[in-house]
This record gives sequence, structure tokens and C-alpha cells, in this order.
Amino acid sequence: MIKKFQEYLLAYIKALKAINTSESLTSFILKDSASIVTGFIEIADEALKASFENSNTSEAIEIYFINYQLPEEIKDLTILHRNVLLELQKTALLNKENEIDISTTERHFLASKEVLANASNQLVSFIDNELSKLSRDKNSVKKMSRNLKLHTNPWPVYKAQLEALLDQFIKIDNSKIKLFQTIPQLANLTEIVERVKIDNTLLYNTLEADCRYIKEALSSKSNPQALFTRIDDIMEQLDELGNNTEIFTEKLQDTIRDLEFCECFVSAKDGVLQRREISMSKAVQKWFDYKILPDLFDLMAHEKTVKAKIRITLINLKNSLLMSKSSEQFEEKDTFIRAVEKLETDLKLHKNTGTELSEQIYQKANNELKLTRFVNSEPFLEIPINTTITSSLTLSKNNIYKRLRKKSEKLISFFNTRYEQSVYLESFSEIEVTTKSIAHRMFKEDNEHYDVLFLNRNFIGDLFLVSRDLQEEKLKEAVTLWNSGFNKAVLIYGDRLSGRSTFLNNTAKNFFGNDIVNLKPNSLATIDGRKFTTTFNLAEALEYVKNNNSKSTRPAILIDDLELWCDSEYSLLENTRALISFVEKESDDAFVMATTTNAMKGHLDHRVDFSNVFNTLINVSEMDSDEIQAALLLRHGAAHRTLVTENGLTVSKKKIEKTIALLIRKHYHNIGEVLQSWTYNTFIQNGEEVLFKSKEHEFLDFFTQEELIILKQALLFKNISEVGLKRVTASGYDAHYKSAVRRLINSKVLLRDQKGNLSINQVVGQDVSRLLSKKMYLEN
Repeated sequence: MIKKFQEYLLAYIKALKAINTSESLTSFILKDSASIVTGFIEIADEALKASFENSNTSEAIEIYFINYQLPEEIKDLTILHRNVLLELQKTALLNKENEIDISTTERHFLASKEVLANASNQLVSFIDNELSKLSRDKNSVKKMSRNLKLHTNPWPVYKAQLEALLDQFIKIDNSKIKLFQTIPQLANLTEIVERVKIDNTLLYNTLEADCRYIKEALSSKSNPQALFTRIDDIMEQLDELGNNTEIFTEKLQDTIRDLEFCECFVSAKDGVLQRREISMSKAVQKWFDYKILPDLFDLMAHEKTVKAKIRITLINLKNSLLMSKSSEQFEEKDTFIRAVEKLETDLKLHKNTGTELSEQIYQKANNELKLTRFVNSEPFLEIPINTTITSSLTLSKNNIYKRLRKKSEKLISFFNTRYEQSVYLESFSEIEVTTKSIAHRMFKEDNEHYDVLFLNRNFIGDLFLVSRDLQEEKLKEAVTLWNSGFNKAVLIYGDRLSGRSTFLNNTAKNFFGNDIVNLKPNSLATIDGRKFTTTFNLAEALEYVKNNNSKSTRPAILIDDLELWCDSEYSLLENTRALISFVEKESDDAFVMATTTNAMKGHLDHRVDFSNVFNTLINVSEMDSDEIQAALLLRHGAAHRTLVTENGLTVSKKKIEKTIALLIRKHYHNIGEVLQSWTYNTFIQNGEEVLFKSKEHEFLDFFTQEELIILKQALLFKNISEVGLKRVTASGYDAHYKSAVRRLINSKVLLRDQKGNLSINQVVGQDVSRLLSKKMYLEN
């Protein structure tokens, strides 16, 4: 039996010598080395069967050696082959991503091959030496015979271990499928980032060409009308040039969404194969949030500034040309040429900055957006050395292995994860507890169809709406007085999730029917059947309503979330003053209904005479207990599921009402908070049952002063961005606020939407609001 195995082993060693590439060595290990192990298993099974029969001395020696001594050596050799297979797979990944050069790959292949050859030769020598030693030692022969009769044969245990190792071979090979599929997807993301660089270059090249054309047209005394037309064309195309946040994030999300969950084997320490599971979509999204998007927003802000400057310069140039033409001074063009030359000089400076920024963004993606950077944080390009093959193969005694280890340690590790992790600062326990709280509250996929009934802002049908009798009666009185000829305007305010928008839209529909003008920034609105597009200029939108109101309808003008009416050109304060002016002058012909948060109401009242302009104020922060009970039971009833306890018992109606009452008191009668809290503690089980399990982690204050300032901005304005924060904090952003933003994103207190804006995670919105109020960051 043993001679048969020795023949297998010698043939294997001979075939190994002929291997000349990493790819062929990988295939060789999967096929030939696995065959060696399989062959040994067959021989050992035969030896086990023969051990139950009476055997002569030579057979006893062979059986003992095969079942008792040799399996440990075979197992060590198999582990070594498995480890080499794993490292070869990593090398293949690095090659695919161009992370290592050909010479490094070749050295790694030769060293791996040498390790396997030497280990296999050592095994051949071990077999010959041990068999010879056993046959000469008569005492050993007697001992072996006794062991075969009295001791339990260890082979079944070894066999299970070897079969498990062969299964690991298959798992390692199968894991590469998704890994190699992910690499081109990451390359596509790099191309999307590269497009940013290309579009930035195109912006400046186009503008430089336009400047050259204008200068040549001025010098050549060509037809002025053609020049005016070209200037108009340039200004029209400005909006299409450069980078666009929404287009970029849409392409980004489409690709990230396709990234799959990867399972990979990263190392083998002490004979144990270590596995790592990676949600590539989450990991890559997080990397973009940290590494790319902040710089990208800087670049886009820079491009926007350049385009605004170009637009102003061209408008002034065109106006000056028109004036000079009308006064018959068009021939004097030196002044205009100098203006264009100055513009060219400014463009060159801006181009240098833009090129530097876009190149920096691209290099980050090109160098760091690699699968191998996400997989492992340990050096991985290392020849695996198994120290338990035999005592003769230990690193301390074998110079070959010493040299291989020394050489392998010099190889550069390209597999280190460079992904920047969040740093836990002083209050480690606080942030840990708060993170658990957020994780507990986050949306659960298994509960999707149930939770959506409670979390959907635009509830499905009027049956899900519960009236607010006190607030609706107050609004009804205001509408009645307005219809009687009194000037009226209504401000609806309240805490986050208190139902301001639902109350606004529902009551406006009840009192005004279709005579409603719904104003939202950057959207379509309708007045008397005529559609128009709004910008972030509220004064312009209100002026359009005023000029196009037929006076026959006397509409209601709805301005939901007043805090959203601001951008880099039009401040919220400017738009608020426009609204105040409109209310003071036009509220006899139009019924203005605006909504905002308690925080923003206090903020604006400290800057302008805001809330006093509205002669009807409706606070929707709190809702009557019976109304909240009805709203929650309506939604639960629509799910047609039974509420049960952890013991599987049906929860009685009285118990449900008592539980809801506790939630109402806990969340200060805020209907949105109560509905949301209900979803935290309910879990779908067995398809038709809803388990109510009251367990909430405490939300603790772990925030620094800089983080609190950022959260205040996000609470007031709903959406913020890194660019906007830079405008507010100026030079202090990089030094103090950049890391604060990252920590808030990492802890999921801030979430980023597809447009790249940041907002407070709604599951902690009310906690953040109360914390800021307690620390006096918000005006009352």
C-alpha cells in the first residue's frame, strides 16, 4: 500500500517541476495535490480495514505507519498547499488590479513552488526513514501490534480533517468568482471619477477657446451681431459645462448598487483558515463619503464660482459693446480686448486650481479604489510556511525556509486597508451605546411591508389620516375670517416628525379644494392652470403668483418647509423677508400657509420680526392621546397581523392601548415619534405575527462642540453640505470641522442622500433636537 502512495508522490514532484506560471500552479494544486490527498485517503481506508484482520509483521508495520504516523504529515502538507493556494489567489487579485509588477509575481511564484517541492521531498525522505527505522526496531514492532489490537485507530479523525481541508480548497477557488467580478465594477467607478477630471478640463478648454474667439472677433472688426450671438451662446452653454452633483451621484449609486456581498479568505494562521465577509456596496459607499465627495464638492463649488464670474464678465462686456455701438465708438476696442485678456489670465489661475483638485480626486480613486484595499488589513503577500510538517522542517533548523521567509517579508504589502476608520475619542462608552441605539432603530428589511405603514410620510389614502380637532378648528376660524375680508396668514410649526406637512396638505385640500399654489424650491408650480418653474428665489415665485392671479379664485399659497428656501445665491433670510413683505401686502387676495420647525421659528424670530407677521400660529408639536392611539391602531389594523408577546401569547387590546400610552408619554405626544418608535420594537415572525419587544438603547451625548455646531446647521436647514459648511466656518473647516463631519457620518448620525447633501438621521432627529435645546444651541 505504501509503495503505491510513494509512486503517487514521486509522480507529483516530477509534475511540479514542470510548472512554470502562477496560474498553472494554482490549477495544479486544485487538481494534482488534491488527488494526492484523495489517493492517500483510499490507501488509509484500506489499511484501516486490514487492521481488523490478522496481519504479519511487515503488514502491521505498514498499517501502523499509514494510520498512526503518516496522516499528521499528510495533513501538514495539505495545509501548506491550501495556504499557498490562498496566497496565489491574492497574487492573482493584485495582478488583476495592477498592484504588483511582473517581477514580484515571478518571485512569489518561484518561492511558492520551491516551498511545495521541498516539503514534498522532505515527506518522501520521512517515509523512507521512518519505515526503515520501524522495521529494524523489534520493540516498536511489538508495540505497534499491541496498539492495533487495543487502541482506537485515529485514522477516521484524520480522514475527516483531510476531507475538510479538501473542501477548503474548493471554497477558496469558488470565492474568487465574486472577487474577480467586483474588480471591473470598481474600475467602472474609477472611470466615473475620471469623468469628473475630463469634464473639468473640458470646462476650462471651452472657456479659453471662447475667450480667444471673442478677442479675435474684436481685433478683426467683424460683424458685431455675430459677436453678440456668440456671447449669448457661451452664457447659455455655461450651465451644461463642468460637473453636476446629481448626475455624478446618480451614476455612482447605479454602479454601487450592483456591488455584491463578498466572502473571501484572507489568511491562515496556526492552521486555521480565516474568512472575511464584506458588504462591498456599504464599504465602497463609505469610502466615497470619506474620500471623494468632500473634495468633489470643493471642485464643483470652484467651477460654479468660475462660471458665475464668466457670466458677469460677459454680460458687462456685451452691455459695454452695445453702448459703444449705439454711441458710434465701437471702433475703440482696445479696452474690451484688455478686459478679455484679464479674463484669460484669471481663467488660467482657476484652471490650475481646478486641475489640481480634479487630479487629486482621480488619483485617490485610481490608487485606492481597489478590491485588495477593502479585503484585509494585514500584510498578505507572504509565502505560507507551515511550522508543523515535521521537526526537521522547523524554521529554526531549515535554512531554505529561513531564506524564503526573509525574502517574503521584504515583499511590499499592497493589501493593507487604507480606509480611514472612525476614531473613538474620549467618550468611548457613550458613542458605543449611542451607536447601538441607532442600529436598533434603523430600518429592518424583514419588517418592510409592516413598517412602511408607520413610516410613509405620504400615507396611503385618507383612511390613514386622523384629524387634529383643536388645530383644525383654529385654522377653520382663520379661513372664515379671511373669507370675511380680514387679512390672514397662517404659520404651522412644530418639532420634527410632528406632522406639519400632513396637516398643511390635508387641511388646505379640505378648505380650498383645487385653488392651491404649492411652492417648493426648484420645482414646478401651478397658478390658475398655468405652470411655472421655481428657483431658490422665493420673491420671484411670489411675484409670479401675484401677477398671474386672476383674483377670481383667491388661492391658498402653501410653503412647506420654509427652511429649504436657500442656496448659495439666495439666503434664507432674504427669502424670509420676501415672504414677510408678501404677507403684509397681499394676504387679502391670497391665503398664505407656511410651515417650519420650532428650531427655525426661534432662529428667524431672533433675526427678523417673523412669526408676528402671521396672525394665526398653529403649533402641531403635540397631538391628543386619543388621536395618536387611533392613528397607530389604524395602521396596525391595516397590516392584518396579530400582535404577540415573546411567549407567543396574543396581546390584548387593553395591553396594546397601555403600551401606546407609554410611548405617547415617552415621546411628548409627537405622533411621528410614536409611530416611528413603534417600528423599533416590533418584529415580523412566522409571516402573520408581529412580536412586540420593548427594548431601546439610550441615546447619549458624545458630541464635541464642533459636532454640535454642525448638527445645529443640519437641524435648522434640514440639508447641509461640506461646501455650505465651509462657507459658514471659513478657514476653520479643515482644522476643526472636517473630522467632525466624518465622525457624524461614520456613526450614522448624519446620512448622505443621492444629491450629496447631509441630513440628520430621522431616527435620532428628536434626540438631537432636545440635546441642542438643552445645551442652549437653539433659540426659543
